[in-house]
Amino acid sequence: MNSTLKISISCALGAFVGSLVALQFNQYFWWLGMLVGAGVGYLSYEFEKVRVAVPKALRIAIAEINEYAPELKQFMRDTASGLLTTGIVLICFAGLMASWLMKE
Repeated sequence: MNSTLKISISCALGAFVGSLVALQFNQYFWWLGMLVGAGVGYLSYEFEKVRVAVPKALRIAIAEINEYAPELKQFMRDTASGLLTTGIVLICFAGLMASWLMKE
């Protein structure tokens, strides 16, 4: 049996089991269980290659994050300040509306 057939069978069995598990939770999530099951089937079959590839991928991801760190930090600052401002405005608006409704 060649490698492609073994991987296909492993993914199909994983997708079948994953979709059965997902159907136990909610009938609309069968496709999510199928995707997760196929991924688990593939990872369990090729686990040695995955174990070797994960540290390489992490090093590449960390290098990319470090390359874009200043832009990422500025984006996070802008997002946090925008969310904080929006929250404060909504709380003030809710307080004003509550006091206006209590008056009547």
